[in-house]
Amino acid sequence: MMREYPKWRDFLMEQLAEPKAAVDYLHITLEEFQLDKDITFFLKEVQTVIEAQGGVNEIAKRATMCPETLLEILSSEEAPPIDIFVNILSAFGCKLTIQTINDNGISRFGIPQILKKII
Repeated sequence: MMREYPKWRDFLMEQLAEPKAAVDYLHITLEEFQLDKDITFFLKEVQTVIEAQGGVNEIAKRATMCPETLLEILSSEEAPPIDIFVNILSAFGCKLTIQTINDNGISRFGIPQILKKII
């Protein structure tokens, strides 16, 4: 009998429900954004974390903003203002930091746990 594997999205949602994995995932997507400047993809991945962490209503409440504003930000093709982005990050229990970059243009912080489970 052939083994059934979970769908990627289901697996990702399960992993991102854990706060540490969600923060690691956000870190990775922010680093990718720094390389490719694809704000649409970045915001889509932030939305993925939001869904896994309780949904728009829950994260909007934690970020002290109305859900409609959060949805508008996530569907925009422009980067959110930094103060709003910092509020969203604080809703996940993390903060924006600055660090040096290596020769490849990305920081070195090790392989996050979510990727170790995939590799």
